[in-house]
Amino acid sequence: MEPWLVLVRFVHYATSLILFGLVLFPFYAHPPATSHDAGSRGLAISLSLLVLASGTLWFIGVATSMTGGGVTWESALFVLTDTSFGAVAFELLPV
Repeated sequence: MEPWLVLVRFVHYATSLILFGLVLFPFYAHPPATSHDAGSRGLAISLSLLVLASGTLWFIGVATSMTGGGVTWESALFVLTDTSFGAVAFELLPV
């Protein structure tokens, strides 16, 4: 596996876990508050965008390694429809 793909996976998992903890922290550590902290909301939005970007890069890297070349619309459609990854991804999407 390419080192950049390992790094992208690490960034994706790390930011996902940090985002999960950041969002749930007020529920188990803080007393109920009347207003939300704007700084943590901005951080959560930034982390969400980073998770989206790293997930997209991870998908491109996996599709590239599966097809042996660059990612085209046909290869991306193949990965999304004819693999177990695509089947799971489409089952999670609402109809």
